[in-house]
Amino acid sequence: MAGGARVPQTEKVERETHGFTSTSVSRAWYDAEHRVLEVRFLNGSRWLYERVSPQTWREFKAASSAGKFVHEYLNHHPHRPR
Repeated sequence: MAGGARVPQTEKVERETHGFTSTSVSRAWYDAEHRVLEVRFLNGSRWLYERVSPQTWREFKAASSAGKFVHEYLNHHPHRPR
């Protein structure tokens, strides 16, 4: 490279994926860098939840009822359909 200039590399954001055995939630993806959680429901709809902490993501994955967790905890975060 001329003059020692560096070309910035494109950064790929990794999202962690988790599948659920649930009557309402099928899969979720978490982007820790942006603190965004995407949830896909069995009815086919997808919702994005913002400002989700890594702790909340861990609790969601461990919840005995994913649907109840969405209703009681995630719906209090800013969210919108995808």
